[in-house]
Amino acid sequence: MKNPVNAVKDYIAHYLKLRITSIRLEIMECISKAMGYITLIIIVAFFFFLSLLYFSLGLFVWLRMLFGSPYQAMFCTGGILLLIAFIFLLFMRPFVRLIAGKVAAIIWSQRQKRHHKDDLS
Repeated sequence: MKNPVNAVKDYIAHYLKLRITSIRLEIMECISKAMGYITLIIIVAFFFFLSLLYFSLGLFVWLRMLFGSPYQAMFCTGGILLLIAFIFLLFMRPFVRLIAGKVAAIIWSQRQKRHHKDDLS
């Protein structure tokens, strides 16, 4: 027969191991959901810049035919891309806040679900 003090000590050690494992799994779940959203944003940004490159090349060819000079067409295309970059920089802060808010909401909702689940048990 086991000593009751040792049995309680073993139960406490087992409980702590299970609790640490549970916390690790919850953290991994939050990270995986946030990383899924961030990965989606990276893929969309990649295709956006790829399409911007494609349209800028098409714009260059069209302007070259319109102006008759590749130098003027390249200068105008560069100016338009610079204007787009400037507009993007102006609106970058709200865009970053939107993304950060979404990621924080994902993490916060997981935390709220975990606390609600702990309150019910």
